[in-house]
Amino acid sequence: MDYVIRFPLAGPKDTLSYEAERGTIAAKQKLDNSVLGSQTPFSFEITKGFHDTVVQTQNNKYEWVGKYTVTMWDTGYFMFPPASLRYRDSTFEIPPKLVYVSMDAYDPNVDPLEVTELFAELPDEPFSLGRFLKNNWYWFVIPLVLFLAWFIRRQLKISRSRPKLQKEMSLRQRTLFAIDALEKRKLWESGRLKEHFTELSAILRMYLTSRYNESFLEKTSMEAAESLRRQGLEGEVIDTIRFIFSNADMVKFAKSQPDESEILKVTVLARQIIAETSPIEFEND
Repeated sequence: MDYVIRFPLAGPKDTLSYEAERGTIAAKQKLDNSVLGSQTPFSFEITKGFHDTVVQTQNNKYEWVGKYTVTMWDTGYFMFPPASLRYRDSTFEIPPKLVYVSMDAYDPNVDPLEVTELFAELPDEPFSLGRFLKNNWYWFVIPLVLFLAWFIRRQLKISRSRPKLQKEMSLRQRTLFAIDALEKRKLWESGRLKEHFTELSAILRMYLTSRYNESFLEKTSMEAAESLRRQGLEGEVIDTIRFIFSNADMVKFAKSQPDESEILKVTVLARQIIAETSPIEFEND
């Protein structure tokens, strides 16, 4: 999405001073109780460098326009911070802007940033991924049940062929084994990218469910993060898990097409999560 800052000028040759952000832009999340959250850090990732220009408006006046291209790897209402600039030896502050971010495909004909008021007017019933999943649960439960049936059948087959090895495998070993097997199949090379990320997300969710005795199979990324926070996990570990789930959602729902290096990066992060959250294992002599 484009984040646009506008400021009126007295003439076309007027200049102003503005220090552009680099890398990311700090953000706050608007919660259901209309309070801006501050405990969890959020940020818009700048995907295209800042660009500014002077344009002539329809009423023959002039306006300075600065634009970022940004993205947010989460769903909800987020607030851009106020922007400060200097014009004719005076400092001015551009009000913060509120935008809604979702996993839906971007519509170039809709610009949620073109508002003049301090807060954008919120719709009565904003899109909620949790409500969408609740109303359309059968879209996900049936494929999940089929996948679990296939996975259990596959594990039983492996268990029958190597009963001693399977019996000795810990939760960590079983999960890493499943991730390795999935990666070796290279489903993305045969146009089955969505299937790859669906299986990877399911493997990680089943691991978290077994590890913390709490179901993560139907939780959104935000609900999963809150549950893991209550379990005492560190913020960096939680952010990595949310990143993995968000990438899977982007591929499944927004039809994102990451390249092979990005796919393998997500797989490496999944292994890292298993290693960091598994109990220390001791080998028996």
